Amino acid sequence: MDAWVWVLIAFGVLVVAWLVWMVVQRTQTEALKERFGPEYDRTVRVLDDRREAESELYCRAESTIGAVKLVQAYGREERAVAEFRRGSERSLALSLKLYSTETLFGLVVDSVLAIGTASIVCLGALHVMRGQITFGQDAEFREDRLGLVG
Repeated sequence: MDAWVWVLIAFGVLVVAWLVWMVVQRTQTEALKERFGPEYDRTVRVLDDRREAESELYCRAESTIGAVKLVQAYGREERAVAEFRRGSERSLALSLKLYSTETLFGLVVDSVLAIGTASIVCLGALHVMRGQITFGQDAEFREDRLGLVG
């Protein structure tokens, strides 16, 4: 099989993976909109970022479920809600900062790896097309040095 076919297959796999990721994100967003209703839209407006708003809503839901019985036991729901909101906003800000940094780091690392791998595969394909090496030599190099099979 021609080397360019492998490059096109790899590109196709990346496109499919990206589309699946987009569908998963959209599904999660729709579930949150359905669960929180107008609170979802208000949180997105206040934070001005969909991902931050969704993280905030997940944190709120998780913390609220655990705190409901305690708050009801002492009958101080309004004050506890205000304290909870202030604490969760501080916690959310730190969590979102960490989440954003981790996401950006992962994206950068994955991008560098993908670009490097694609560059090596393309360079090998060019050498094969020019007749400088055989396809078998290129495949052997990729398998031995990079762990890439094909």
